[in-house]
Amino acid sequence: GALADRAFTREAGLHQVRASLDSVLGKAAFNELRVELKAEDTAQRSASDDPAVTVIDAFTAGGAGVESDRAPTSLELANNTDFTIGKHVLRAGLRLEAGAYQLLDARNANGTFTFGSLEAFRAGRPNTYTQRLGGVETSFSQYQVGLFIQDDFRIGKNLSLSLGIREELQTHVPDRANVMPRAGFSWNPFGIKTTIRGGYGIFYDRISAAFMNT
Repeated sequence: GALADRAFTREAGLHQVRASLDSVLGKAAFNELRVELKAEDTAQRSASDDPAVTVIDAFTAGGAGVESDRAPTSLELANNTDFTIGKHVLRAGLRLEAGAYQLLDARNANGTFTFGSLEAFRAGRPNTYTQRLGGVETSFSQYQVGLFIQDDFRIGKNLSLSLGIREELQTHVPDRANVMPRAGFSWNPFGIKTTIRGGYGIFYDRISAAFMNT
């Protein structure tokens, strides 16, 4: 089993601020603005700085070899505007995400002795000694933005169409041509209670900052 000096502490903090503003623009438009700022900090520290000692099938002692610090900060802004032009009900908007990410990982900085048995431990003959030299520090920023417009309109008593297009951009991805068209319909044939719906669209996945921060 693990002895008491293998303990380590973990501290986590989260600070988050959100705000939204809804506005009526004229007689036929409505705007929604949302802003969110979030800052996190997660740190782990070993209770002891001694080298770790592992005796197979017996016990583990010494420092836990844990030292890490993760501190992401992100800002998200989204704005959607709904308006009508004749028979057309339109929605246009954007979403902006900006983030700064910092990571420190210095595991096993004080080394680990591994003994094959209690007899080897008493004799002071470890099988292996491993140590990680230097800490891994990662720091980068990432920005991504999405723009879209969508048009819903009725072309008959029983048929409605929806057309839209979206564009996504983000740093660390050189491709800038990410146009994503979407189309859909809603059909209520012959006035019966059954409604037939269908649609088509192209979607792209973003590269998450969490993937690059591991």
